[in-house]
Amino acid sequence: MRVRRLTRTDVREISEGEYQNLLARITHASGINLFPERGGLLLTPRGLSTSQNDSALKHLVLNILLQRKVKTVAFLHAAQDGAPEEERKELRESLVTLRQAGFDIREFPFARQDLTVREEVLACDCVYLCGGAPLWIAAYLEQIELHASHLRYYMKGGGLIVASSAGAMALGDNVGGLVNAGKLDWPKNAPEGWEKRRPEGCLLLPQWEQVVPHPTGFDALLVRLLQFSFVRRTLLGADGPVRVLWDGELHVCQPD
Repeated sequence: MRVRRLTRTDVREISEGEYQNLLARITHASGINLFPERGGLLLTPRGLSTSQNDSALKHLVLNILLQRKVKTVAFLHAAQDGAPEEERKELRESLVTLRQAGFDIREFPFARQDLTVREEVLACDCVYLCGGAPLWIAAYLEQIELHASHLRYYMKGGGLIVASSAGAMALGDNVGGLVNAGKLDWPKNAPEGWEKRRPEGCLLLPQWEQVVPHPTGFDALLVRLLQFSFVRRTLLGADGPVRVLWDGELHVCQPD
């Protein structure tokens, strides 16, 4: 998997260009081809929600979908189902944004776990993994048996995945360790039956990476310390490399 980080400056410069050249500008900046015939993965700290988000990043992600002529979006909102009402920004905002843009949205809540879910999700042009409660989306991917091998095959066939915050965490490793290291209590909650057997992520990202979304304040200092192995082992209980999703930035990924 090739992964390239687009900084806040990169995102702003690409967003300010002509949108018919947007995908070419991304290719030039990242070396990754996101034209419709090539699949890929976008890791974003806050998805398409409008609150607490950089507007340039929101519009960039939305226009990538539009320029790729995406028609159907599988909207997996298990992470939102496990979040408190006041934290369900992606359901209130990102879902509305996608509908207003004219996409055909197929919703997959946590309660929907029948055997046809995986096939229905992979039949869509884009898979959108919401932010919210990390253990819920990781558990959901496990429950519907949507594994890294399926997602790699999906991308190699031209599919696009957008993973926001907790959704991005679930594609890496050590979700439980990352959640336990956080200060907020509600993300530590797991779905019923998963309290003791916490999911650890589907390992789509390379090198057993752990994903830390939008750290701020003291958390940002801790994240910088995670470059040291002994700090990772102490704080996270694991030693895999850490990928940080800073606000306003975008990580563009593509299978080799």
